[in-house]
Amino acid sequence: MPSQLKREAGEDPVAAEAPGAAAESTPEVPKNDEPVREEDLPEEEEEDEGEEGGAAAGDKKKKKKKKKKKTAGAADKTANGVCAPGSAAVAAAKKQSEENSTVLRRVKEWTSFPEKQTWPPTKPMHEVFSDGLYPPGEIRQTKRTTAAEDREAVRLEAVDIQAIRQAAECHRQVRRYIQGVARPGVKLVDLCRSLEAKSKELIAAHKLDRGWGFPTGCSLNNCAAHYTPNPGDNRVLEQGDICKLDFGVQVGGRIIDCAFSIAFDEKFDSLIQATQDGTNVGISHAGADARLSEIGGFIQEAIESYEMEIDGKMVPIKSIRNLTGHSIDLYRIHAGANQEKRRSGESGCKQRGPAVGQRQMHTRKLAQKRRNARTDRENAKK
Repeated sequence: MPSQLKREAGEDPVAAEAPGAAAESTPEVPKNDEPVREEDLPEEEEEDEGEEGGAAAGDKKKKKKKKKKKTAGAADKTANGVCAPGSAAVAAAKKQSEENSTVLRRVKEWTSFPEKQTWPPTKPMHEVFSDGLYPPGEIRQTKRTTAAEDREAVRLEAVDIQAIRQAAECHRQVRRYIQGVARPGVKLVDLCRSLEAKSKELIAAHKLDRGWGFPTGCSLNNCAAHYTPNPGDNRVLEQGDICKLDFGVQVGGRIIDCAFSIAFDEKFDSLIQATQDGTNVGISHAGADARLSEIGGFIQEAIESYEMEIDGKMVPIKSIRNLTGHSIDLYRIHAGANQEKRRSGESGCKQRGPAVGQRQMHTRKLAQKRRNARTDRENAKK
């Protein structure tokens, strides 16, 4: 009898089930207290929704909606639009540099980006380079390259080269950032505020230990240097302007003083190229015991070999007479000797020790009161 009941139950499985079990039976799912992540769910899954036997017309299948996976770019960006360190930040920085090269004239290509830095850069230098070793930057050999003994003697002097390189790396990253901000229509005061805020953030400014080197210079067109917009100044950067952006960063009193030109019109290409070549020529002829007048002559020769078009006429580019380079000392942006940008009767020589600013922006060179010119008679007596 029991076997018969068992056989009859097997012939009609629907009748053997309880009244409330006519619907689809779901397999028991083991309990798991751990939350299920969205990434762990399958992209697509089929499930049998049909009923067995009876009036069922057939198996009906439903496809679950695909779960959207978060893209790598979205995962690497925070709520404020800053790319986390890594490949995403490097790619974003490279994309910004490519955009800058199509907008700004004669901007040099950025070839590297710190892997531990975000984009836009937000991490201070001591966090990006936690080992205390900062990249040396661009190195140009002078015609008076010192021997190994002289280089060792320089190293033994009380010069914190890592502090200088830290300030220089911060200056480079701020310069790269601000090139993406400089666009026609931006207020000069807003441009300077953005630059100074980023400098303060990346160098982790602290009292006199580290911070700005000097007030930011933002000089337009025929104003060569030393103009800083103040609150209430509503002047904006126009498409046909050339702007000389000059700012500094210091660590332990070691000041990095550098400037660059911002222009959107191709007519300024030769002017910017002349200043860059003048800078490189001046550096190559610098060194211990090099005569300042000779260095100025080489700079002048390089600059005045260029010409530019103004109102349809080709005009030779001239080196500015009353703007000079200068020495830089601890916490002193203008110290000691001046570096002329033209050949003069000065007989002074460069000495090993204090740094000399050779930033040859031509239309932006640092203005410093020139030394009283010596007469030909005084030069003849010597």
